[in-house]
Amino acid sequence: MLSYFAKLPPCKVGIEACGGSHYWARELVKAGHEVKLIAAKFVIPYQRKGKNDASDAEVSCEAISRPGIHFVAVKSEDQQTIRMAHRVRSHNVITRIALVNQPHTLLREFGIALSKGRHKLKQEFTELFEARELSPLRHELIHDLFAVLYLEEERIATLDTRITQWAQTDTVAKRPVKFDGIGPLTASAVVATTGNANVFLEHCLSNTKRNWICFFHQTKSRHRNLIPYF
Repeated sequence: MLSYFAKLPPCKVGIEACGGSHYWARELVKAGHEVKLIAAKFVIPYQRKGKNDASDAEVSCEAISRPGIHFVAVKSEDQQTIRMAHRVRSHNVITRIALVNQPHTLLREFGIALSKGRHKLKQEFTELFEARELSPLRHELIHDLFAVLYLEEERIATLDTRITQWAQTDTVAKRPVKFDGIGPLTASAVVATTGNANVFLEHCLSNTKRNWICFFHQTKSRHRNLIPYF
């Protein structure tokens, strides 16, 4: 496909925002084309036939030509890499929460009550192991859960370090860190998710700030605002 577009003169290309769309957008931009990523919710209304490659191309062509269509910002490789790091970290955090909660249910069946919170839980785990109140099998099972919990925390700490390093070197991510209450994790997530903020200036001139907030699903009226989605 890239060889085909390389032979074409510079033109406007419309792509439905989906898996891999940012990669193709970057490659087509390198070839000198103007790429517009269209959120799926704005493409669906123009779907009149069965879903196939030809129909999707026709729909994208029509949608890109309509006035008032809002486009998705093309994200760079660095931005998508940090988004990947945040997604992996989010999964690790969910796993950690599950590992913290599971021993409460398991040990309650043997009359052992544990405190809430992972920090207190670690201390009580240590005391529990030293007291040798568990049978060999129960000791082994809880020990394995404890080991996995420590592993997840190490992974989260490593990702926090990587994300913080990126936020300290990225020129855009440095700006929001200067404000109180915003750290490297929040700043990197905002920058990586927003992509090119100029998209909001192009299509939301009447209320740019509010629509940018709606983009992050922080208002109840996000469905009533035509804003660029992921």
